[in-house]
Amino acid sequence: MFALGVRYLNGFVAASETDARERHREGAADHSEERTVRDAILDQDPVLLEIVERLVAEIRRCRIYLFGSRDRGDVGSDSDYDLLLLVEHPAEPTYRLSQRAYRALRGVPAAVDVLVWDRAAFESRLHLPASFPATVAREGRVLHAA
Repeated sequence: MFALGVRYLNGFVAASETDARERHREGAADHSEERTVRDAILDQDPVLLEIVERLVAEIRRCRIYLFGSRDRGDVGSDSDYDLLLLVEHPAEPTYRLSQRAYRALRGVPAAVDVLVWDRAAFESRLHLPASFPATVAREGRVLHAA
């Protein structure tokens, strides 16, 4: 019985890892279907569009994921925008990029949480199904792919 549970768990882990990596790669490929979904999300939410435009202007080469309640569609009156910025080979520490991101968002009429990760660190944790990167890659949506 235990062996069956372990086998099931191992199968689940492998499937979760594969799913997360595939979703992450698809974001990199920026397929037209994903672009359509992303465009629809941004067209319906002008505040989110402004946020993405400001972040892309400030931190040019980044991939932006939306995750959390706004991505799931269970938005409440106190919901913020949860965003992950992936930067490949950052020229400065990610905490400085985070500071720049928050500065760029001053005056936006919404609460925004921005996390900045080095892309290599993000990808190195994709194989861990319960990790933050695997969860974002599996459940989040790519709003901008650089």
